Amino acid sequence: MSSSAWFCERSRPHHPASYRVWKPTLAALAALAVVACGSSDNPENSAAESGNSKGGAPASPAGGSGTAAAVVTAAGGGGSSAGAAGSSADKQPNTGLHGAFTLSLNTAREATATSSATPARTSFLGLVSDGAKPSPNSWVEEQSAGGCKLYTPVSPLCEPSCGSLAACVSDNMCVPYPKSQSVGTITLKGVGAAPVEMTPVGSSNNYQPKAGTALPYPPCAESDTLTLSVEGGMFEGFELQTKCIAPLEFQGPIKLEKATPLKLSWQAPGDPTLARIEMRLNISHHGGSRGEIRCDVEDSGTLELPATMVDRLVELGVAGFPTIVLTRVSSGGAVSSGPENVAFLVQQYVERAVEIEGLVSCNDMQLCPEGQTCQADLTCK
Repeated sequence: MSSSAWFCERSRPHHPASYRVWKPTLAALAALAVVACGSSDNPENSAAESGNSKGGAPASPAGGSGTAAAVVTAAGGGGSSAGAAGSSADKQPNTGLHGAFTLSLNTAREATATSSATPARTSFLGLVSDGAKPSPNSWVEEQSAGGCKLYTPVSPLCEPSCGSLAACVSDNMCVPYPKSQSVGTITLKGVGAAPVEMTPVGSSNNYQPKAGTALPYPPCAESDTLTLSVEGGMFEGFELQTKCIAPLEFQGPIKLEKATPLKLSWQAPGDPTLARIEMRLNISHHGGSRGEIRCDVEDSGTLELPATMVDRLVELGVAGFPTIVLTRVSSGGAVSSGPENVAFLVQQYVERAVEIEGLVSCNDMQLCPEGQTCQADLTCK
């Protein structure tokens, strides 16, 4: 699978290894997914990672009213999706750019009944646009404790529909998705022995290594400095830097028990200050997300969710094949005179199955106990 195909797969609703279609996990990644892969009406993808803040609630949508959906202009600099470099006098300022360049460590996967084993690998994907991605859904914070928050979804209604080119951010308020932009040739340094040059691909202007380019795994040693030089194209050039992370080791499955705190553990890194841990627990996404717990915490190796928060999530509803995702992410940015809203990320996410008492997941009638059938939400009843 190409890195762009992997990214699009991850940006859509996720399933366990035996029934996988997903997921990540970061505000900047969702902005990439909308332009590179198309918008999604899945609340988990479109709302959980929208806005421009990392690890918290999505940005609140603008208010709106009226009998027809109003269309407002997306923030950002505008301009075409490609352009020649031109002279320095012709360069546009890069301050209105939004997006991310992401170096991803992909965990090895064991073979299942429906898929073959895949080795651990490294991928890279970048995308820059002329504005922030609007959030087509809203989430309401219900509980908060120790860097973790429980959200429930609220979906606005726009009549007529906003279509595929805009998001319904509030009742009868459509905001256009931003346009992808070429920023010329980019050069990745610090991964392997030689720099890796990339140019924008296709109309989506996504950046990824040329076919046949194999990035090493792990791509670099923990705490190594990675540099991304951006030529700029029609925009002013800039440079981004970030730090490399240690591979994330997180074992599963994870068991949820009533009236019991959920204690998570993973292998702590050598330097806990390099990265953060983002956690997402959604146990109803196959039935339409009814709630989600998200955490943004120190990379200490342990995390405990209070029993009241876990019990409330179960009370909101469960569906088949629930999962939990941990992401270790190091976030860097412009060294000088670069756009504040273009990030350089190094990340690894690990998804594990969640076990809940009384829940039997299914994607085949034969998986259900006698007298039960497999439901649309992939549960046996």
